[in-house]
Parts: sequence; structure tokens; C-alpha cells
Amino acid sequence: MRSDFVANASHELRTPLASLRGFIETLQGPARNDLKAQEKFFGIMHEQVTRMSRLVDDLLSLSRLELRSHIAPDDPVDLAPLLGHVRDSLLPLAKDLDVTVSLVVPDRPVVVQGDRDELIEVFENLIENACKYGQEGKKVDIILRGGEEDAQAEVIVKDYGRAFPPSMYRALPSGFTGSMSRPVDRKRAPDWASPLSSTSSPATVLGC
Repeated sequence: MRSDFVANASHELRTPLASLRGFIETLQGPARNDLKAQEKFFGIMHEQVTRMSRLVDDLLSLSRLELRSHIAPDDPVDLAPLLGHVRDSLLPLAKDLDVTVSLVVPDRPVVVQGDRDELIEVFENLIENACKYGQEGKKVDIILRGGEEDAQAEVIVKDYGRAFPPSMYRALPSGFTGSMSRPVDRKRAPDWASPLSSTSSPATVLGC
């Protein structure tokens, strides 16, 4: 899983870096005095830098998780307010994508043992992916179940976009394909391959 993730992240970093280099060369040359072009390029460059920042954060998170992989998280975390926080933080993205995000939680605490920050990362990745790659369905449902005595906590993130075809299973990271151990084929992998890979690591450590 680690080698797959690093390979994917390296590929994803190379693309925005090449784009930034091209824009800088253009700004130093043909667009040196073109204010309209500069404004457009700076906006794109900002998006690319933000993308790279997210990838670096994922790499740092992976490293941190590996260092603590032998330590089971044991802090009590109530999933209801945590999911509300994640949903609220992603509402601007959902609005831009014209996606409605609904959250249904029990009227009682649903407490699990875990690391709050890592749980936030897991659910942010899952819900963000649902918004982005299922946006044609126009809605994402987040459903929390459990909280009763001896009841296992369950979180469902459901989008209404098109399901990917079975032929694309081979492009999924190993953490999402069970017995499949082949690396992600970047020539065949869809856009969601890397985001799913970045989600799989913390989910594995947390036992999700």
C-alpha cells in the first residue's frame, strides 16, 4: 500500500509542478506586461499550489501513521458532532459542485475509540470524493448508526452518481481491492484512484 501511494503521489506532484514551471516561464516572457493573462495564470497557479499542499499533507499523514501504526488509538470520540464538523467544512465545496449534503445521526452519542484528527481526515476524504466523483447525482447522504448498548457504530457515505464499471476495479489501490495486490496502473486509473489511496491508509490504522 505504501509503495502504491508514494508512486501515485509522486505522479500527482509532477503534473502541477510542470504546470507551474510553464506559467512562470510565460509570465517572465510573453505575458510579462499582460495584466489580464497574469490574473488568469495566478489563479490557476494558486489552485495547483493548493493541490500540491494537499498531497504533501497526505504524505506527512502517511508517515505519521506508520510511526504510530503499533499504537492503537484509544481516545473516546463522539462521531455525531465530528461528522457535523466535517460536513460543515465541506459545504462550500458542495455548493460549488451543486451537490446537497445531508447528515442523519441518532439523538444519542455514538462514541468510538480512535484518533479524532485521523477520523476527520478519513471522513473528509470519503465525503469530498463522494461530492466530486458522484456530483452528477446532485446529492450525498451521510448516515450514522449505532450508539445503543453493544451496537457497532456504522457510517454510510452514499452518493448518487454513476458507479464505476467492474473493468476499473484493477485501478483501485490495494487497500480497496481485498485480495488484489497489483499496483495502480496510472494509464488506466481514473481520477479517483489517488484520493481513495490517501483515504485507505488512516482507515486501515483505525480499523475502519
